[in-house]
Amino acid sequence: MNTLRASSTTLRSLNIEFQPCNWASLSDVKFTELRSLQLTLSNPRRPSDCRHANLAEANILLSSTIPIPRFLKSMQHLTNLVLSLHHPSSEITRMAKAYFPALVALDIYTDPNAYSPALNLFIANHPGLRRLHLTSVLSFISQPFQTQHFPELRALKFMVEEANYANGNGLFPFFAPPDLGSAETIRARRPRIEHLSIYNLRNIQPISKYTHPYVNQLRRLDLQILDSGQISQEDLITTLGPFTALVEISVILDGIHERPGFGRRAIEKSIKELQNYLTSLKNCVPLRAIHLYNPSSQPLSSSDLQNLQPVPPALQYVSWGNRFGTTIFRVIHDSASQSAHVEVCEIPPPPREMVYDWTSENTFRHVLNL
Repeated sequence: MNTLRASSTTLRSLNIEFQPCNWASLSDVKFTELRSLQLTLSNPRRPSDCRHANLAEANILLSSTIPIPRFLKSMQHLTNLVLSLHHPSSEITRMAKAYFPALVALDIYTDPNAYSPALNLFIANHPGLRRLHLTSVLSFISQPFQTQHFPELRALKFMVEEANYANGNGLFPFFAPPDLGSAETIRARRPRIEHLSIYNLRNIQPISKYTHPYVNQLRRLDLQILDSGQISQEDLITTLGPFTALVEISVILDGIHERPGFGRRAIEKSIKELQNYLTSLKNCVPLRAIHLYNPSSQPLSSSDLQNLQPVPPALQYVSWGNRFGTTIFRVIHDSASQSAHVEVCEIPPPPREMVYDWTSENTFRHVLNL
């Protein structure tokens, strides 16, 4: 802590996790020059988890008064903020009035017992956000956000509420789907979102509910789907076919899967799965990278992918993942036959930042110069 205190006026990035019982040693440190902060408030499983066990129980009882807003107040140069709250605190209500004039990227993670409507107001205080990630097991239905509230927004990630599948109310994301009125109004008021990441989807069909105003402007699309099998070519064409500006797309199937089959038939099924994605995106001229993950699929080799057609005309890379691992292929186009084949390649991971950045996942932007 002494080292941290000594460098508090020069640090630009900080990733720190603390528990209520050690808050006192941190709360009076002022990090006046921070640009990026990842702050995690966790709950000790037992008093002995704290350094001073004899004080732990008392501090845990006092944890609801942890002055997080006051701690953040000195950080007026913050541009990136990641808040991970896993412990209730009455002080969270004071976040409603917190404001950081330079803030452009915000991620908020909460457990149900740590959520406060004040966080909605805190987010709304920052209409200049360019990157936003919302996650909570409680819904923002009582005060839904609309994308037009954030005219500078370029990247948005949100979770579809799983509870709504069970109660029959349909899908409702924590970030309300756009409702901008007529087509003319949509063109005039929609934000310039270029990257959309949606997770916890039950299947792929509903994505148009969230993406329809942006199909001609999205450059990146990430989908995490709780599906138990391959997505049909018809569904892929219907949902992915309308996108015309994508440069990169990732689709992760993350449901409960049967064990993958073996033998040539299983390999041919996986080849067909990949070809279905390529076919559905064949008219997406700028597309340069596809990231696919299906635990039930088979590993593929370059010899399995020698006559692919149709193929998006500018496609350069395919990342093919399953429970056995991930293989990256470089796509080689044959203009004469209008087909393509692949060769295995390696792409180093992007540089890792101290503060979490969800836009650095499932991307080759560092080699595509995006």
